[in-house]
Amino acid sequence: MTFIEPTARIGGARAAADSVRVSVLGSLAVSRCGVEFALGAGMRRAVFGLLALHPNAALHREAIIDALWGDTPPATAVNQVQAHVSKLRRILDPARPARDSASPLESLGPSYLLRATPEQLDLLAYHELAEHAREANARGDLDAACGLYEKALGLWRGSPLAELDLLRDHPAVTGLTSQQTALIIDYAEASFSAHRHDSVVSHLQSLAAREPLNEKAHAHLMIALAGIGQQAAALQAFDLLRRRLDDQLGVYPGAELAEAHDRVLRQDLPQAADGAADSALSASGPARVKGVRLPGNGRAPVCQLPPALPDFTGRAVEVGSLTSLLTPTPDSVGVPMAVISGPPGVGKTALALQVAHLLRHVFPDGQMHVELAGSTQLPRDPAEVLGELLRALGLHGSAIPDSATERAALLRSQMAGQKILVMADDARSVDQVRPLLPGTAGCAVIVTSRSRLGGMAGAHLRHLDALPHSDAVAMLSRIVGHERVAAETAASDMLVAACGRLPLAVRIAGAKLATRPAWPVMRIADAVADQRRRLDELTLDDLAFRASVMPSYEMLEERARRAFRRIGLLWPADVAEWVIAALLGERDAADVVNQLVDKSLLMPVGTDATGEPRYRLHDLLRDYASERLADEPEPERDAALVRVLRGWLEVAAAADLRLPRVPAIPRRAASRDESVVAGALVSRLTADPITWFNVERLNLMEATRRACTTSRHELAAQLAARQAAFQFFQARLDDAEQLWRSVIAAADSADDLLATAHAELQLVQFTAERGKNAEALAVLQRCVHVFEQLEDQRALALALHWRAYCAEEQDLLQEARKDAVQGVEVARLVRDRHSELSSLRILGVTTTRLGDHEAGIQACECALAIARELHEPYAEFECLHTLGFANLSASRHMAAISLCRRGEEMARDLGYAVGEAYALGPLGDAYHAVGRYDDAIEALSRAQRIFRDRGMQRGNALCLFKIALAQQALGRYGQAADHLKAALPILRELGLSGHEQRVIGALEECGYKLGDHL
Repeated sequence: MTFIEPTARIGGARAAADSVRVSVLGSLAVSRCGVEFALGAGMRRAVFGLLALHPNAALHREAIIDALWGDTPPATAVNQVQAHVSKLRRILDPARPARDSASPLESLGPSYLLRATPEQLDLLAYHELAEHAREANARGDLDAACGLYEKALGLWRGSPLAELDLLRDHPAVTGLTSQQTALIIDYAEASFSAHRHDSVVSHLQSLAAREPLNEKAHAHLMIALAGIGQQAAALQAFDLLRRRLDDQLGVYPGAELAEAHDRVLRQDLPQAADGAADSALSASGPARVKGVRLPGNGRAPVCQLPPALPDFTGRAVEVGSLTSLLTPTPDSVGVPMAVISGPPGVGKTALALQVAHLLRHVFPDGQMHVELAGSTQLPRDPAEVLGELLRALGLHGSAIPDSATERAALLRSQMAGQKILVMADDARSVDQVRPLLPGTAGCAVIVTSRSRLGGMAGAHLRHLDALPHSDAVAMLSRIVGHERVAAETAASDMLVAACGRLPLAVRIAGAKLATRPAWPVMRIADAVADQRRRLDELTLDDLAFRASVMPSYEMLEERARRAFRRIGLLWPADVAEWVIAALLGERDAADVVNQLVDKSLLMPVGTDATGEPRYRLHDLLRDYASERLADEPEPERDAALVRVLRGWLEVAAAADLRLPRVPAIPRRAASRDESVVAGALVSRLTADPITWFNVERLNLMEATRRACTTSRHELAAQLAARQAAFQFFQARLDDAEQLWRSVIAAADSADDLLATAHAELQLVQFTAERGKNAEALAVLQRCVHVFEQLEDQRALALALHWRAYCAEEQDLLQEARKDAVQGVEVARLVRDRHSELSSLRILGVTTTRLGDHEAGIQACECALAIARELHEPYAEFECLHTLGFANLSASRHMAAISLCRRGEEMARDLGYAVGEAYALGPLGDAYHAVGRYDDAIEALSRAQRIFRDRGMQRGNALCLFKIALAQQALGRYGQAADHLKAALPILRELGLSGHEQRVIGALEECGYKLGDHL
């Protein structure tokens, strides 16, 4: 409706402005076309409230000033009032010129006038209804009068202008409250005459609570209570007021109250008429309506539950536990409560509705449902929700108290003794839910929230995650049809996986398929699997996953929003809290992480082996976070990514320093960049370096790849280098090869010749460990050439070592010895003791194999002396291993056995399983040489299992070959043949032709012994 002015009418109607409605019987509310809008600051609201309390009447400016400032108005009071009125004019009718004399808010000299009709202002509507009610009462039409009284009081939402403290004691406000009191009394008397005591009880209860010393109100309340059969409650009301009068005023109850007390005692009350019998309780028992037994309060049961989903799928465990939890037992004292929390789209409301509908028979007095809008920018006020619940229970108008506290108490009173289930959907906080709770056993509460609401005392907290894969597929089947899903099982699996197994996403995708019966499932599965299109695809009509996430994101504090979207810079993985802090550029982000977890935007996934809690962002939430990254300038995004990559590098470097030094693996100098992670945390995380590397293994690999794909090959090389020792000791050769190939590609793309050669040199050590020596030799040729050309002597020394190593493994002994000698010389030139001892080891092996056993052993002993000088246990182990081999070649078998056993013990102490295998191999050879064939088989079998399990095919094949030789020596030709057959294809694949020929020869001998052609 619009404000109507007496002029500017066309055809009897005003030239239309925006439709505006004003409410003053409660908090001041102004709306246009049903949408509430703000008036501005509190003083401007007070000016408008005063004008609305005096509609269609001129209000002098001095009266406004007196109400706002009392006896001490400021010198600018007149100007301020004028400014407020001018602003109000523009707000009320923005399309009208500011000085238009036909404005609904007029200036009449020193006075102002607000024009309104009953359709526009609740105060005028109230006065009109009250007048009509009294007229109907006067002519004896009691039913009409009671209906009009109820409508008039129903307009009241609380105390007039309740939130405007400036006007709380204004005569216009207190006068209205007195008018309401008189109207309730008039209504009560009309109701008594019409034998409709029940209709006025709630109004009288509210009045008695508001005016605790009003004897007339209490007297009428007693009559009303007794009139519906609640004599005990009526007498209790009298007793409470009698004590209150004595304590506070020192007086006895007056005549009207005493008379009411006597009437209740004598039961001197008119009986309810037949027409009212269905709506009031009698002393004989509960009433009936159309043959249906009503609950104990005489009203029909309330069922406000929205419909449950017909295709609800899964959650069997949750449904079972929640229905059991929420079902009261005969000895229950408290009110069972369940809080279902989880991220957007996980199906919280669907689960709550399923449980609520299953429990309807347990709560015959009603199932109440309220939307709390907690995930929006405007969560509902608990006082407003309480009013909604009280109205659902049959209370209206002035029967509903003003304050939330009084409303909560009245709700508990109304629900006492009844069996009612309350479902509160989408709660923001504990404070929003707590006032809605029933107070007595028999009732139950189920709450859904994106927040975890951990402060809800006594509540059962159930946090939902995505559906199990089988349940998600079953849900898709129920939406699109079982036959369709069964015909494309792989596509259906792909689709629910792309939906992150979230019910909302599966429902949207399924609904799209259901409306397109000709589409194959794979068509939409491909679209949803595309991360760039996924959120656009998961939209249909009013269903949109993006829209379900947006409110949760927008209610976050700015730091939490920034952290959430920056997690989108990362990859799908579990991360520790320090990662989120690094994304923010801070040392501590506990408050942000807690906020994200509380709002179900970040999922805790347990505690890792280092004792750190881990967190994960659901894939669809990650998509949304990635979209919102566009809100940040690119330099800030890049800086955040670099910080977190350097954070992983920083911790990896600390962990790497705690591992034994591997001589043939270069160790990079510590980074001089500013620290990202707190030093104390780094120390704690890396106390057990292998454990930390295992925990962060996937993240470190992805961090290295991300550095490669963002043109940061130097940072990628540093990250890969800090993982090298861990990968070496844990025999994670596949990981190492993948990373170094990525670094090589990135460096090559940047035309960084030296960086490419360094990365290739790092790759060689792992391809060589796998026995791919021919492939490694080709790479090393290029590396040596680059290092010589660019005069990188330190890298050249290491490259020569590895070229010598690979040549020796390929039985190219002269070439190997030449590179080893040159490697020793270059290493000594640059004083690189690690490269020196590595080349000395290869020199010792090749020299021994070439027949100069004394020189070979001497070179190995020199290498061992350097290792002990450096106090590096892994280097000492390697030198013992090489010295054992040299002694074995020199037929010093007992010395070789002793050295190999010492090497095995050292490897075990280092936790280096592959090292044990390296020691066990020559130990088996030594046992074989002295005729201890069973001992040889036992040692070689242990080594072979270690090599096989770690994908080290060269060691695996050679051990199989040597086991077969020992079995041949024992005459076990069948077993020997089996081992030789297993070794042959591996040796062929690795290109070890010399070993291949020896295996073929051994096989022929076994065939001859067995009388069979092998």
